[in-house]
Amino acid sequence: MKKKEEAIKTAFDKTQKMFPKWPKHLEWGVMENRAPMRAIQYRADLHWDNKEYEQAGNIPCRLARSLAIS
Repeated sequence: MKKKEEAIKTAFDKTQKMFPKWPKHLEWGVMENRAPMRAIQYRADLHWDNKEYEQAGNIPCRLARSLAIS
């Protein structure tokens, strides 16, 4: 489980470096966006698993607002 947590945190850290400022729009249809979007979701899941509910809830809400609706 520790390796999984470390991998999630590493992926999330890399995502934050890719997007120092939270993007206004992310499209699922763009293949390059999928890995960062998964890292964001997995980090939220990890917060939830650790009973950090407020942090867990904030991440998907911000992600949902950034999804481009076409």
